[in-house]
Amino acid sequence: MDCRSGKVLHVQFHFVLIWVLFLTPISAYGADRSPTFFATAGGGFYSHESDFVASKDTGYSFDYAVGVFTGADKNLSMQIRSSTIDTTFDLNESKSTLEFQETMFDYYWGPVYLGLGLAQTKTVITRQTETAIDIDAIGTGFAGAVGGAFEFGRSSKFYFDISSVTISSVKEVNKSEFTIGSRLDATMGGSFAITRSLLVGYAAVTYRTLSFALSGTSGNELIMMTHFGLGANLNF
Repeated sequence: MDCRSGKVLHVQFHFVLIWVLFLTPISAYGADRSPTFFATAGGGFYSHESDFVASKDTGYSFDYAVGVFTGADKNLSMQIRSSTIDTTFDLNESKSTLEFQETMFDYYWGPVYLGLGLAQTKTVITRQTETAIDIDAIGTGFAGAVGGAFEFGRSSKFYFDISSVTISSVKEVNKSEFTIGSRLDATMGGSFAITRSLLVGYAAVTYRTLSFALSGTSGNELIMMTHFGLGANLNF
């Protein structure tokens, strides 16, 4: 992890401490409303169509999330979620590693929620086109989300999440005029209980778009992901 990522994670860590040590006891005042901590991890397949490197290919993705539910009826949540895709474009031998991370704070009204948070996008690209270009950049900004989780059957849920990320600051190692445009994610999936309260499994699909620009020339990135994974819930 480079120092730029470390600074962003340091800020996110302090948000977590504020949430767990301050907001959780207040929301539980006068009632037994202990927090529920959760974690998920998974991976899957994706296709990546890139205008920036003028190619498309497929690969394997990795994602995880950690967080806590608290408040009356567990209507407040905080989570750090991350996904990584690492693509080698065989057509022109370009490479792209994209890491997306958000720290989200969500408020639930029954099964639906609204969320706000901080976002980070790390981009490492080697473009082997007419003019070879190396990009190593990290962008920070803000995220918003709307979604919901609906129970069906005794132990299953259907869920969706639509997130928008705006990157307001980009730092590129080579000082190039590289920018990261807004990002839109649309996720739909389902989860099911493996044990009564601890383990769950999930499967989801995500449609993701964002854009890159270099010296005034921009291109869109279209990523379609299918992910599978496991989750754990711990009640205190």
